[in-house]
Amino acid sequence: IIAKCTPSDMEHILIEIYHRLGFESGFIQKLLHENKISWGTYRDGLGTHCNAHANNYVIVPFAQFTEYNYCLAPLDFDMAFYENEYIANMQTIDTEMKTKTAYTEYTWQEVMVMECNGNRGSLSGDPDISTGVHWSDDCLLQSEDEETRNKLNVLNWALRDTLIASFDQAYGTATDAKKLKQMF
Repeated sequence: IIAKCTPSDMEHILIEIYHRLGFESGFIQKLLHENKISWGTYRDGLGTHCNAHANNYVIVPFAQFTEYNYCLAPLDFDMAFYENEYIANMQTIDTEMKTKTAYTEYTWQEVMVMECNGNRGSLSGDPDISTGVHWSDDCLLQSEDEETRNKLNVLNWALRDTLIASFDQAYGTATDAKKLKQMF
């Protein structure tokens, strides 16, 4: 596809890629939430867990992309659950210590908001989200001159903003497959 791009197209391709990836990740998140599915956000004795993050998307093979006009697929549904399966109050029992710990869970709506924000934070490079995927600004520091570093820094943040803005656009759109196809 890139080989068929004109020089003018090439100037915009990176922005289009970030927009597309952000939009599709937002659309996937919205599709799950509209169907009352949590990707796997809950709290237990180890802390709060959320499977909605950047390394739980995979780019589909080119043949699927050309046939179905989407480029992302979600992964890691081992901890996913429906709203009607959600347990609002959990209790863990430590048999060695013979103690019980009760956890007051979040409401379903709070889980949905937390999951969406966790996904957004991961995609935008939040260093406090533990997913195994972190943005690195090291490449910016390796540039030889300050002007180049500044330009790369602006590009870096502009691309992140594009990704999140398109995520938000998709998350705020009804999950109508026909509407999605029309957008691309």
